[in-house]
Amino acid sequence: MNRKALYVRVFFMKSLQELATFVSQQRLDVISTFPVYSKKEKNSKFKRFVEGIISGEFNTDEEAAENLYKTGTDAVKYRVLKTRLRERLHNNILFFYSGKRSGATTAINTSLYRQLVIAKLMLSAGIRNAGYELIEKTLVKAMKYQTYDIVEQCALHFRRYSMMQGDAKEFEKYNTLFQQAHNTLWNEAKAEELYSRVMIHFNESFAQSKELVEQVKQSAEELLKLRALQPTFLINYYTNSIQSTYYYLIRNYEKAIVSCDEYEAYLKENPTFYTAQRHAVILSEKAGYYLHIHDFEKGISCAQQAIGLYKEGSINWFLLLELYFLLLLNKNDITKATELYINVISHDRFQYIRPQQQELWKIFGGYLWFTATCQKNDECINKLTSRRQLFRFSKLLNEIPHFAKDKKGMNVAVLILQILLLLQKKEYVAIISRTEALKSYIYRNLDKDAHRSHVFIKLLLTMEKAQFDYEKTRQKTKNLLEKLSQVDLNYAATQARMEIIPYEQLWQTALGLIK
Repeated sequence: MNRKALYVRVFFMKSLQELATFVSQQRLDVISTFPVYSKKEKNSKFKRFVEGIISGEFNTDEEAAENLYKTGTDAVKYRVLKTRLRERLHNNILFFYSGKRSGATTAINTSLYRQLVIAKLMLSAGIRNAGYELIEKTLVKAMKYQTYDIVEQCALHFRRYSMMQGDAKEFEKYNTLFQQAHNTLWNEAKAEELYSRVMIHFNESFAQSKELVEQVKQSAEELLKLRALQPTFLINYYTNSIQSTYYYLIRNYEKAIVSCDEYEAYLKENPTFYTAQRHAVILSEKAGYYLHIHDFEKGISCAQQAIGLYKEGSINWFLLLELYFLLLLNKNDITKATELYINVISHDRFQYIRPQQQELWKIFGGYLWFTATCQKNDECINKLTSRRQLFRFSKLLNEIPHFAKDKKGMNVAVLILQILLLLQKKEYVAIISRTEALKSYIYRNLDKDAHRSHVFIKLLLTMEKAQFDYEKTRQKTKNLLEKLSQVDLNYAATQARMEIIPYEQLWQTALGLIK
């Protein structure tokens, strides 16, 4: 068998597994439709085939054909069985999948697409009155929700109907509607292309270049022109996304916030397109930008508003709390940061988030413990120790294995935290034993875009060279501090979380420990 034929067979079995699993998970009891297999088929090969696919017993056509018929995959009876199953699964998806589990927007779009398909089927079967009645209802709803591919299809059907009825006035009406929908759909597709060409880069890498910045700038300018022509929801969404991305890339966070404000206002003025999820996303973006410009009060306000819009315990809820924690910690509100930290790691759903996120919170806990002990905040220290959340330095590396391959991101935060904790304990010999490893790390593992981390580690190495003498260290690090100030703090992606607390603030704390 050639490789192409093998790939096709594996692909077809995977598609059956996907369909069968999806259909089996839906609530058939609340939908008026047919089961995947009937009572008469309960002991049949059809039933065995379905259950074998869902359970994972059959992962290839060869396994299924051999088990059911003791034949190869080319046997007619096996191919007929597979065709029957695929058709029945397709029918089930058409008749009962509502999309409600995926959110209100998906549910509306799913309803519209299903209605359009059913109406088309009715028309092809000659059920003309009911078919056109359903198309009319679908058209009204599609226009409300700006689903222009459906508007285009509905208008096309009514244009044909008007032609058959000899109604020139109605023909022109629906022809105009078709052209408008077609043009809008074209502009939305263009906006999506501009958006995708930018975002495809960030899906591959967070590295920045002058060429990328120029591309994002041009895309933002073209999107603004499209929005001026047709300010649909999708074009507004793409415009805000690219515009705020551009301002982020050039470090103009104030204008990024303005862009977010415009989109937030659009959502509030257009309740048809408002959802709690969309509002929460834009508030989270603003909170992140406020963190960059050190306007912690406004950032905290945005985060607090967004928290109530996400479902508690959801993935996005936990991600937002990471940002909220950084805002509180950077504001130096150690009491609230401690409360948030304990609430997060004690939450019933915490054990279900990704291991990397769980370990990130352990690192957050390390910086929180370092800050609380440096400030001698007994209230926070007691809360952390009473809940057995004391950060144990001796187990630091063993407790965060999922960052072992991350040579550019959180490992930097861990290495710096180790030095700070040793410095706090005045274990200078232990720090000296790590200096060679630190030197090797910054030259081997840190990219050029990690400038601030480079400089901060050099500050720590200079402190060691100065034998932890306060005055000598302060004098010898003046130039390095100036270099540190020349590049803005960046909270994005891997680079972002290297710097849980701004290095300038950490350095002043470190100096205080040797004063």
